[in-house]
Amino acid sequence: MPRVQIPSGTNTIDSVTPVRLPNGKYRIQWKIRLHDGRLLSRDTTGSTKGEARARAHTKAAELLAQGGTGGNWKPSSLATEYLEKVSKPIVTDSSKLSKNSKNRYKTVLAYLDEAFKGYSIASVTRRRTIEELLKKIAAEHGSESGRHAKGVASRYFFEELIKDDVIEYNPLAGARIDLGNVKKRERPEGGRALTSAEYDRVLTHLLTVDPAEGVDPPKRGRYTLEDRVAVHRNCIDLTLLQMATGLRVSEARTLLWSDVIEDGNGRPACLIRAENAKTGNPRVAALVEPAVYEHLLRRKDEIGGQYVVGAPLNPDTEWDRFNAQKVLKGFYLEIARACDVPLLETHRTHVWRTTLNTLYRTDVDVLLRARTLGHSLDVNAQAYSDLSDLTSLYEAARARREER
Repeated sequence: MPRVQIPSGTNTIDSVTPVRLPNGKYRIQWKIRLHDGRLLSRDTTGSTKGEARARAHTKAAELLAQGGTGGNWKPSSLATEYLEKVSKPIVTDSSKLSKNSKNRYKTVLAYLDEAFKGYSIASVTRRRTIEELLKKIAAEHGSESGRHAKGVASRYFFEELIKDDVIEYNPLAGARIDLGNVKKRERPEGGRALTSAEYDRVLTHLLTVDPAEGVDPPKRGRYTLEDRVAVHRNCIDLTLLQMATGLRVSEARTLLWSDVIEDGNGRPACLIRAENAKTGNPRVAALVEPAVYEHLLRRKDEIGGQYVVGAPLNPDTEWDRFNAQKVLKGFYLEIARACDVPLLETHRTHVWRTTLNTLYRTDVDVLLRARTLGHSLDVNAQAYSDLSDLTSLYEAARARREER
């Protein structure tokens, strides 16, 4: 028999026979052709034949009203675009996920984004392809990250594609993939410090360099040269903030101008709130380089924003952790070469904590250094907000500047 053609906007609900299931319910397997010409297959169940047909008609009306998708997504669309425009916003805007879960999932989405580059949705939906990509993530970032990537891809990528009627099945549903037992590679963090001369070279370089220097116009894509310069400026300013305070990168990214305070002598410090501190303990961190404070104030005057170093294109929002880490990696290689500091090729954002601790260890009490840097000493009972406590650190920094 010739195959029955289904015109656009119609379905086969009334022409198929409901099948009685072992549990007593009825199932209808039907097809619908959307107005854009795509043919979809659906299953609908009900307690009776009539209920199954009624539910199927309701679903068909919804599909036609929605155009069948939550956007103009096709199997040929780039997988990375779907991750960026659909998967990531779902994670970011979720009211059910904790902040830590969001951060973990966004890290995994960044791994998936890197792995999916150049692939279409149809390509990554192939079971063999997605298995190989997940194994690649596991090999690069550790087996645990590979397993997280599998879960995130299943829930926030493939399941969303099913909802958008781009694909009909989840290739990871029930899949068992051997991701090995590779442990995440340890990166050298902390434990090494710049010398005083190296610190000063980097500081001088970052305070005087033009953010546009060395930034090439994009060959393709949606970002402009001005956008790239804004990202480079963010790298400079975030690094300066860390150099002058010893803040962790997560603390520096989330620092608001409303959390920058001054004592009676105009000496600045940063209030690190419990929700942004790695240890969960609030503290006050001294900003010991006046030139850096002045530099950041000029930034505030020029581009505004609630955050001291906000997102490159929107300073009123937090700079995305994963975008920041990605560009900072290359930026540290750049300043390592420009300032002749080889240590920065391997030790990046965490190195400033060790450096400041080393520079001032002979002049500042160990407990004070631990408290302002948020080290591992028990500081619950030591929390403070009196900037007079920081006087010895400010004085030590002033004395070191006079020796330059």
